[in-house]
Amino acid sequence: MGSLEMVRVLQVSATLSSLDGGPAEAALNLNRALRAHGVDATIVSTDQHSAGQLPDERRRYITASGVAAELYRAHWPFGVKASIRMALALSRHVRASDVVHIHGFYLWHAVLAATYAQFHRVPYLIQPHGVFEPYQEQQSTRIKSLFMRLGGRRALRLASAIAFDTETERRVAVLPRCARAVRRVIIAPAPRGQRPKARDIGGVSPGPHILFLARIAPKKRVDLVIAAMPEILRQFPGARLTIAGDDAEHLAESALQQSPAQARAAITCCGFVEGVAKDELIDSADVYVLPSENENFGISVTEALAAGLPVVISKNIALWQQVREHEAGIVIDQLDAADVAQAVCTLFSDAQRLHTAGNAALDLGRILFSADATREQAMNAYETALGMTPALH
Repeated sequence: MGSLEMVRVLQVSATLSSLDGGPAEAALNLNRALRAHGVDATIVSTDQHSAGQLPDERRRYITASGVAAELYRAHWPFGVKASIRMALALSRHVRASDVVHIHGFYLWHAVLAATYAQFHRVPYLIQPHGVFEPYQEQQSTRIKSLFMRLGGRRALRLASAIAFDTETERRVAVLPRCARAVRRVIIAPAPRGQRPKARDIGGVSPGPHILFLARIAPKKRVDLVIAAMPEILRQFPGARLTIAGDDAEHLAESALQQSPAQARAAITCCGFVEGVAKDELIDSADVYVLPSENENFGISVTEALAAGLPVVISKNIALWQQVREHEAGIVIDQLDAADVAQAVCTLFSDAQRLHTAGNAALDLGRILFSADATREQAMNAYETALGMTPALH
């Protein structure tokens, strides 16, 4: 990128809490990828976490992983993620930056960062992380309408670009009229430097290991994975399922209570994991499963792919076409426990197919979802922004 590597990039995110899933991880992973190649990139965010302030372990993880981040105390409820100190600091940060990268939309930080950027004549781009998908646009419509009237419309209209996570998201996005002329780019969230599995890819043990690793929300459909276990155990008596993720809504717990005793005995709920514990869990698995109702990207899927882990996912995950084309797993057409069970058993029944899918997963992760690919896409987007600073009107 030449001189572009000297640009000062400001990333703005409402939170860096891992419990917020994809957008927070995308901001962190991009920052790490940019800084690894000498780009001066800094994240400004709040310390908001579902249980209060970010835990010390998360702060240490952020710092130790090569990320440059400034966290400011949040004073409002978790859903708002607002911080007076962050609001005061943003103007200074924006003024000192060459380009501003706003993660997320429909939250206070997006309008504020965009307003500062307009005032200081600094180009900015908005990465909505799925909020303009049809599924998401149907949620909280009154609040979103108010947000647009209070500055969201202007923030979109004057953006240099809107960055989508996937081509699928760009194609299906229901953009407000004010943003339809704004340039669209792709910045695919990179997985967190996951290393390939240490053991042979596809080496299924006598007790094959299935992994569900995601923020446990209703749309993720952990209930289907749990409901699939009796049939999986019928064909593979030694199979086991690990469910990793915060179960604040007790969705996994409720599904387990309705499951037969034999299936419950084969299922482990280990709660939220990250860092080394997360890597080790992925390394120990043979198949990753996520039959979600909607994922504009699915960063946990890319983490599995990057580790050479075959995946079973639904067609509601934006990566499904790449997974199917590269034969990196199985894509189920219906959200049904029987289909989940059949897909998992199909992979476990064919050691060669599982091995081939693992290799394909590695290739897919390396080609499309690597840190280098994401950094290149981001730098191209910043070049676009720097070449078309919006005029105020």
